Amino acid sequence: MADYTDYGIAVSYSTTGASFITVGGVKKIDPPSIKQAEVETTSHGSGGVKTFIPGKLIEIGELKMDVAYNKDSTSASMIQATTSGSNLIWKIVFPNTEQFLFSGFVKELKPKGSDSNKPDQSVLELTIRCSGSLTLS
Repeated sequence: MADYTDYGIAVSYSTTGASFITVGGVKKIDPPSIKQAEVETTSHGSGGVKTFIPGKLIEIGELKMDVAYNKDSTSASMIQATTSGSNLIWKIVFPNTEQFLFSGFVKELKPKGSDSNKPDQSVLELTIRCSGSLTLS
C-alpha cells in the first residue's frame, strides 16, 4: 500500500446522487465508523470469561466535521439541510481516490465558540447521522 497523507479530503452531498455539491472550507473531518453489532453468549460454562458472537446488524456511525463559516455558501446550505429533515447522499473522497458513499441527515449544526483573546476563523461544527449502508469504492 502506498503512503499518503490525509490532506486533501473532499466532502460533498447531493439530493439525488446525480450531481454533488462540494462542502467548502472543511477544516477538520472525522469520517463515519463501521460497527459490527455484538451479541453476548456468556454462559455458566464459559469458564468465567465473557463470550460474544457477531450480531446481524451493522451500524454506520456519524460524520463529524468543522467547516469555515461563510453565510453566502456552504454554511447557508448546511443550515437549510439541518432544518429540512431530509436524508442527503454524502460522498467523502480520500487523497488516494477511495470514496465513502452513504445516506444521512444533518443531525447537529453548532457554531464553535469564540475567544476575544485568541481570534480565529468562525467555524461550524457539523454532525451527519448516517442511515443505511456505506459503500467503499
